[in-house]
Amino acid sequence: MNHENARVARGYFHNDPSVKKPKPSFPLIHVTEIGEHVRMEGVLTSRETLLIQGECSGDLRCSSHVTIGPKGRAANLRIVTKNLTVFGSLTGEIKARGFVEVKDRARVVATIETGSLIVSDSASFEGSVRMPGIGD
Repeated sequence: MNHENARVARGYFHNDPSVKKPKPSFPLIHVTEIGEHVRMEGVLTSRETLLIQGECSGDLRCSSHVTIGPKGRAANLRIVTKNLTVFGSLTGEIKARGFVEVKDRARVVATIETGSLIVSDSASFEGSVRMPGIGD
């Protein structure tokens, strides 16, 4: 083993600051995914970030972030969450303490109560929005 390989091996096993460690290309967070071929009906409660790629209806409570993926379809869904991002389609009622973001080509038909609403130019939104201010 030459000196360079020994230094790399020593750094790997002994946290040598001179050896660069690979960094993950994605944030290390816990995500629960409802896959593209999954259909969920009923009540779902989560403290983890949720990614919905399949079909979802019923009641959804999440203390973190919910994302409806590009192929995700949420029909007659009542969501209570911190933040919501929609790439797919959603009909129902939304309560988000933080923000709701409707991305390009997403379709939302809903009653929304949120702190902040962002709707992309090419998104479709139909419904009502309530944004309570301070003291509400």
